[in-house]
Amino acid sequence: MNKIYILILFTFTLISCKEEEKKRVNIPATKVSIEAPQDFKLSKSIIGLEKGTNAIIQISDLVGGNFDSNSRDFSKKGFEDRGVKVFEYKEFKLDGYQAKYIHMQGQDNQEAMNVVFGDSTFCDMVMAIFPANDKTTADQIKKAIFSIKYNKELKVDYLNLAFFKVNNNKSKFKFAQASGNMFTYSTGGVVKKSYENEPMFLITPLPGDSGLTKKELSESIFNGLIQNSFIVLEEKNIKTERVNGYDAYEIEVYGFLKGKKVLVYLLVLRNENKALALEGVAYSDFDNELIGFKEIAHNVVFK
Repeated sequence: MNKIYILILFTFTLISCKEEEKKRVNIPATKVSIEAPQDFKLSKSIIGLEKGTNAIIQISDLVGGNFDSNSRDFSKKGFEDRGVKVFEYKEFKLDGYQAKYIHMQGQDNQEAMNVVFGDSTFCDMVMAIFPANDKTTADQIKKAIFSIKYNKELKVDYLNLAFFKVNNNKSKFKFAQASGNMFTYSTGGVVKKSYENEPMFLITPLPGDSGLTKKELSESIFNGLIQNSFIVLEEKNIKTERVNGYDAYEIEVYGFLKGKKVLVYLLVLRNENKALALEGVAYSDFDNELIGFKEIAHNVVFK
C-alpha cells in the first residue's frame, strides 16, 4: 500500500489487506495475478476474467520479442492515425515494469482498455472490452489492470491448460509455442521469434457466449487482418457443415498481406460456451499448404 496509516486505523488496514488478498487471483496459462473486480470471474472461454457476457479482461503472455519491439506502434498517435477515438493514454510503471495504457472507443457500442507491459526479456498484453458509457465497469477494469503483478519465474504449461486438443495430427504443423491465448503450430514444431513468410497454423480460443454467430466471429477476425494491411481478393469454399460434431464455419480467403500474396484458411468451431478460431497462413504452394491446414484443423476437439 502507498500510504502509511496512523495507529488508530491499523486494525481497519489489516482487514482491508485481507479483503484485497482474497480478491487477487492467478490467471491460468499466464504469469499474471490480478485483483478481480466484483462480479468478475475466471472465464471458461478466454484466458482472463469475464463479467457475464458484457465485459472481459483478457491476458496474453506474448512469446517472442520484448517490450520495446512489441510496443513500438502502441501510442496515442498510432491509434488516432487509424481513426480510433482515444479517451486516455499514459506511460507508467506496472509492478515495476515499463507499461503503456490506453482507453479508447471500441466497436459496436463498446469501449476498450489495453495495456502492454514488460522489459527487455518479455512482453504481456491486457485487452479489456466493456459496454460504452458504463463508468462503473470502466472504473472496475482500470483499477484491476493497475493491480496486476507478474511472476517472471513461474513456469506455465500452456498446452496442458488449453480447453482443446489435437487428435491424430498427421500434418507437418506441430505445436511450437503459446502466447497466452494464441497457440502457434509451425513446420516440425520449430520455435522462432517470427515466422514471417513461412506457413504457420494458429489456434485461438474465443468467447463462445459473445452473442456473435460463427460467421460474425470469422468476419471480426478478417476485419482485424484488414486493419493490419490485409487486402482481400477472393473468398472460396465457404462451408457451414459440422466438423467433429461441432458447429463450424470454414472459409479460404486469398489476398495480399504487406504486399505479398497469401492464403488465409479459417475454421471457427463452437461448442456450448466455448469457441475456437483455427487459422492457417501460407505465402506459397497454396494447394498443398491448404491440405496441411485441414489435416490439423479437422482433428481439433474440445476437452
